[in-house]
Amino acid sequence: MTLKNYTFVDSIIALMIRRSLLASIFIWTIVFSARAQDQANFTQFYLNPYMLNPSFAGIDGKTSFSLIYRRQWMDITGGPSVANLSLHTPINTQASTGLSVTNDQRGLLNTTSLNFTFGYNIKTQEHSYFRFGISAGGNWNTLDTEKLDGFVDDALVNIMDSHASLTGNAGVSYHSKFFHIGAAIPNLFGPSVISQDGFTVSEVKPFETIVAHASNRFYFNDNKNIFEPYLVYRLNASLPSQFEAAGILHMNHVIWIGGSYKQDFGISAVGGVKLKNTLAIGGSYSLKNSGENELNSPTFEISLNYLLGVHKKGAPVYSFVDTHKEKERVHRPTPAELAEKKKQEELKKQQLAATEAKKKEEAAALKKKQEEELARHQAEVQKRIEARKNEVVKPPEPKDTVVAHNPRFKQEMNPNAAPPEAHPEHEKEQLSRLELHAENPLEEHKEEGHPNAERHEYVKKGSHVKELDVADYVIGGVFKSEANAKHFSEGLDKLGFDTHYGHLTEKSLWYVYIIKTDDINKARAERERARSLKILRDAWLLTVHH
Repeated sequence: MTLKNYTFVDSIIALMIRRSLLASIFIWTIVFSARAQDQANFTQFYLNPYMLNPSFAGIDGKTSFSLIYRRQWMDITGGPSVANLSLHTPINTQASTGLSVTNDQRGLLNTTSLNFTFGYNIKTQEHSYFRFGISAGGNWNTLDTEKLDGFVDDALVNIMDSHASLTGNAGVSYHSKFFHIGAAIPNLFGPSVISQDGFTVSEVKPFETIVAHASNRFYFNDNKNIFEPYLVYRLNASLPSQFEAAGILHMNHVIWIGGSYKQDFGISAVGGVKLKNTLAIGGSYSLKNSGENELNSPTFEISLNYLLGVHKKGAPVYSFVDTHKEKERVHRPTPAELAEKKKQEELKKQQLAATEAKKKEEAAALKKKQEEELARHQAEVQKRIEARKNEVVKPPEPKDTVVAHNPRFKQEMNPNAAPPEAHPEHEKEQLSRLELHAENPLEEHKEEGHPNAERHEYVKKGSHVKELDVADYVIGGVFKSEANAKHFSEGLDKLGFDTHYGHLTEKSLWYVYIIKTDDINKARAERERARSLKILRDAWLLTVHH
């Protein structure tokens, strides 16, 4: 019977039970084949990938304790059994360490190995990084000679002389947000010995075996469920290659079920439960082998994984036990944190209440001030209206220097004369300013005093379609013709001013104004600015009321 890939020990045990081989051949082959067993060849490797690749040390982001037991060929007395205990943890955001102890019992031979691991990771992007790991330790074999019923073989002397040896492995892996790929060398020292049939042995040198693996997580149903496929490929220069595929379905981050297929071994069913994202208990059941490796007996595994402590801040995380997405991880605050949070919330409420009270006070004060100013303005307007009801407006006495340069004031000195706005010559003079001051519209005059310095007229609003609204105005020009008013306003705009014009029915005139406002003080300030310029030197105030 020919066996493939690490199955030599299994076939020899079956042949021993059938008592068809000589005892010396049994002892010789069982010892050397056991030394070559892949002690990470568990069906539930996905629960603790550190067993598969040492670069995964500390991958859970916190201390991880794992225990797994495998019983092969349950129906056969003396069938192989393997147990592994591991403990690994991150030291900081980059370094990690681990410890792995494996006991492998196969017939008369008992093998125990101990490995210490150091890991390191390098971040490349926000959610991607490389991990590296290397392990070294020892391997110890013991042989139960009492079961040989007194049989002695000279070969036993050489076997027991080499019952201890060095062991070690190394690995590298790349991790993105949900995708992971890696490769490991399970044998750094050696040589190891393996069998391809029941009666011969072959030597496997260090670095001749490579285990490649990859996995990816697909979240769905609002991230409550996950489907996670795995692929493993074992390549050895002296043996046939072997691939393994598995698929795991996580349901609500509590229960998982799935299956796997291992080439030349068969299919397995897997499943388990997770408690509070810290404890995972799982099992697998492998059906009877088929093909050349058939031994007509099933295999089972049981496993336990437990996460201790808190997540190392800043350390990358890929955990089978806690599969929640990073943003969904809930930090449970300590009593001190809760007290501080409550204190900050109370302080924030007090600050918010004080700010709101201050805003209300400022708003009330502003409203009161506006109401007082409006009342004063309305009272002033009403007072002036009452004072001018029976008053005959006379033009002010201009200074000689002003009169000399402003002929229209000669007319204003005569109370019976027509207002200057009624004279065509006045309109012509205003329009001429556009060309006269075109080169320097902001040129200021040098004369002392201003004509019409105190001019402030009050006119009742009429019903013309373009009637001026109730407001205070600074007037820059007055015209009998709308066309002239429009021309004067547009001419000033081209020189950089912002003017408009409107009609007053009571006067039957068109007024070009520089500013329109409800604030008389603002109007006065603007008038002072405007009349300092030659082009608007006779600017005056106009109040339109109801």
